[in-house]
Amino acid sequence: MFGLPRVSALVGKGPSGEALIDLCLTELGSFTGPNHEQEDDITLVSLQRSPSAWHQGDPELQGEQGGV
Repeated sequence: MFGLPRVSALVGKGPSGEALIDLCLTELGSFTGPNHEQEDDITLVSLQRSPSAWHQGDPELQGEQGGV
């Protein structure tokens, strides 16, 4: 089994978006080998969070949230 520890290590390498998915598929191919018959589905989702107004210092939103 490829497993969560391997996926966590890949995510920690730094790429995001399509580059992360490509890296995961490459590593999975290396793990299984060229003649491996796939027995189950493979689902990969990559999320990218855009900066919120809170992190950009919008005083209106910080006042509504109680500010820090």
